Amino acid sequence: MKIEEALNEIESWLFLDGVEGIAQGEYESRPCITIFLSNPEVKFMIPSEYKGYKVVIDETDQFGIQSPSAPM
Repeated sequence: MKIEEALNEIESWLFLDGVEGIAQGEYESRPCITIFLSNPEVKFMIPSEYKGYKVVIDETDQFGIQSPSAPM
């Protein structure tokens, strides 16, 4: 399975409280799945591997929407 397919399959994880984002990353020179968490209590719900890809947890603040910069 390609990592893009694995990422598509786990999009539903974005509905878990505290999962801010999902991305393709790199771990030990191999593709991995990076999960951005603002709530560390959700960690137990995320597997350490998915479809052969390492899952890396990146603890972060809650993501917000930014306004576009005003023209200069």
